[in-house]
Amino acid sequence: YILRNNLAGKIIHVGHDLMPETLQNIKKGATNASLSQDPYNQGYLPVKAIFEYLTKVVVLESGDTGVLRVDEKNIDEYIQKLEKGEPIG
Repeated sequence: YILRNNLAGKIIHVGHDLMPETLQNIKKGATNASLSQDPYNQGYLPVKAIFEYLTKVVVLESGDTGVLRVDEKNIDEYIQKLEKGEPIG
């Protein structure tokens, strides 16, 4: 919609999640930024915490996986990760 109607650079568009289409829209300038969770660590850290609790190793203090911001400054890094099949938020 933004590209079809020549609105890139005229409005601010921020999205949520890092779908391949969203990354391409950031690259094209149709989307200014996108915020994403970190699903890899959202799955990994709870399993690790349960394992550590059950084996009496260490209890995880915080389970905050943070928020990723992808914009024109770091878009190439995330496109490369996507192309390699690496986990991204």
